[in-house]
Amino acid sequence: MPRKKQTGRKARDEAVDGEDGDQRIDDEQVDDETPTSGGLESVEAAIDQLLESRTTTREKALQEVKKGLQLHYAYDLVEKWRTTLSEGIMRGLKKGREAEFKLAAQLLDVVVLTLGAESEELYAEFSPVLSVFIKDPTASSVAATSFALLTFVGCTDQVSIKENVKMLEETFTGTHSTAFLPAVLRAWGLLLSTMPVKYIETEALPKYGKKLVALLDLDEFEARLAAGEIIALLFDVLQEAKEDAEEEFDLADYESCLDIDDLIDKLKELSATSGHHISKKDKAKLKSSFKDILRSVESGSVPTETITVGSTKVEFHSWERLVQLNFVRQTLAEGTLVHFESNELLQQIFGFTATTKAQKPQYSKLEKRLYLSANSAAAKDQTLAMRRSRQNFGRESKTRLFARDEEDD
Repeated sequence: MPRKKQTGRKARDEAVDGEDGDQRIDDEQVDDETPTSGGLESVEAAIDQLLESRTTTREKALQEVKKGLQLHYAYDLVEKWRTTLSEGIMRGLKKGREAEFKLAAQLLDVVVLTLGAESEELYAEFSPVLSVFIKDPTASSVAATSFALLTFVGCTDQVSIKENVKMLEETFTGTHSTAFLPAVLRAWGLLLSTMPVKYIETEALPKYGKKLVALLDLDEFEARLAAGEIIALLFDVLQEAKEDAEEEFDLADYESCLDIDDLIDKLKELSATSGHHISKKDKAKLKSSFKDILRSVESGSVPTETITVGSTKVEFHSWERLVQLNFVRQTLAEGTLVHFESNELLQQIFGFTATTKAQKPQYSKLEKRLYLSANSAAAKDQTLAMRRSRQNFGRESKTRLFARDEEDD
């Protein structure tokens, strides 16, 4: 079954929209949002209060630092205050009450995305602590989120990555509270997006396919959506593998893992839901999302989102990338676009280089015809190349940050 790229999908991030529904950040916006020295000074002042004795002071400082680092890509500042940040976050995780714990974990997420390749030390320092809290019902949501992101960015050992995937699997299959399921499922999904095809085909889908389908019946709206997105991710990976091998993809081949007819029926029902137990906004989101999931599973039609950064259009056209993008959005919130403009880690993850208007090359009419036309040899070569490497750290292309062994450990 040939995979299709679904176009016209509106970006879900509620940021500035450009033409054709694309999310856009241009040079003028970057100039307006670029941190001033005063803004950075206020963040530094808050960092200096992370170790204060008063709980309310620490919580306020955690909130201010998190917000400042979300809105401004401040690598130099984070590097300068790295020790204090680590000590403040660790104190919040180990000794803080629920509010302080949550803020500390969320700040850790932003620090990890800011430091990028230099997060290996943070992984070694914080992953043992977070792995304990994942099993704590009062902390598992934020702990699982931070644990997954820290593994995604800071862990390069394949054995450890697989162990962490299994830890999250045990957490979501063992929990009896639907309140924590969405976060744990999405954390698991993020790490699944980096796993080899062999793991998806021989372990993830056979062991958890039926469980994921059962989760579609839950009353918890976000849990159903998270389960559906993971199902789409698993089948997207398998469809792409078949396509790369020039083999036909057939859903019937996976009947031993889950009831395909039951899955399709549930996806159809959710894509047309008219229940009164959820809000109008959530109902629209549920229907739209499950229409995408249904098309992806049933016909290989993959949803596409586009973000415009300066003069660069960044396309997300696989469930792997969408899962990763949504995790980044959750971490950076309204600062997502600012980080896309300057954060080299995000540019490496999603395979693009931001180009400002001043950097945009100028072409003559002849050069445009030779190199920019949709029918030019260069354009055709680029299309073919993009098709073959749609995930920047997919199962074949590996980077230093996200090296993965294709063999089953």
